[in-house]
Amino acid sequence: MSTPAHTAFYDDARAYDVAFSYRDVEAELSFLIDVAGRFGRGSLDSVLELASGPGYHAVAAARRGLSATALDLSAPMIERAKIKAKEARVDVDGVVADMARFTLKEPVDLAFNLLTSISYLLSSDDLHAHFRSVAAAVRPGGVYVVENNHPNDFWTREHFQPSRWTMKQGDVEVFTSWIDEPPVIDIVRQTYSVVARTEVSDGAGKRTLTDQATLRMVWPQELKAYGEAHGFRLAAFYGALDVDVAIDDPKAWRTVAVMVRDG
Repeated sequence: MSTPAHTAFYDDARAYDVAFSYRDVEAELSFLIDVAGRFGRGSLDSVLELASGPGYHAVAAARRGLSATALDLSAPMIERAKIKAKEARVDVDGVVADMARFTLKEPVDLAFNLLTSISYLLSSDDLHAHFRSVAAAVRPGGVYVVENNHPNDFWTREHFQPSRWTMKQGDVEVFTSWIDEPPVIDIVRQTYSVVARTEVSDGAGKRTLTDQATLRMVWPQELKAYGEAHGFRLAAFYGALDVDVAIDDPKAWRTVAVMVRDG
C-alpha cells in the first residue's frame, strides 16, 4: 500500500489526537460491541482497531476489560496510543504495520476500521490484501466492521466541500481544514486527491501543516464483494455507527458494513 501523502498530520500525533477529540468514542465502541454480539458467534474477548490513529477505541475497549490491539502505519500514532493507554492504566498492544499486509500473533473476536480509513487502500490489489490479512486476523465467527463514506457523499459531491473545525485541549488548539482546495478526481481509478491544512498552536508556538492525500471512493457493494472473496459474509449495512440508522435512512451519513468471518 502506498504511504498516505499527508504524513505531516499523522506524524504530529498529539495534534491529530486533539483535532479528532470531538468523537463520542464510548458510544461508537458500544455500537461495535453491540453488532459483534448480534452477528458474531461466541464470546467477545479481544478487539483489533485498524488504522487506529492514537487508539481511541482500543484504549476504551481495554478499559472495558477487553484485550485490545491498535494497528497503524504511523509509529508516532502508536506511541500516542501507548501514552493514552498508560494514562488510562490499561494495556494496549501497539503494532506499527500496513493495514493492507499484516499479521497478528493471535486472532481476535472483533476488528474494526473506522473514520473512512479504508479509503487509503487505493488499488484492488491493496483491498484484496487487506481483506486477506483481516480474514487471518479474525477468528471464525468473529466480526469485522468497516465505517466508510456514504454513497451520497460522492453522488452529490457533498464530500468534496471543505470541512473546517477547531478543537482545544489544555494549551493545544488545532484548526483543521479538510479538502482545503477543490479535489482532483480520477474517475477511472476511483480516487480523489485533496489538500489538508492544519494549524496548531501549543506551548512550542504556532505551526501549519499542509499535506496532500489521495483516497479511493469505495462503494458498499465493493466492500461486500471484497469481504466475500476472503471468507466474510455481509451481516448488515448501517448508515451510521448506530443500530437505529439504516443505510437508506434520510439520516444516514456513513456506510457501515458489518461482516462475519465464515468457518
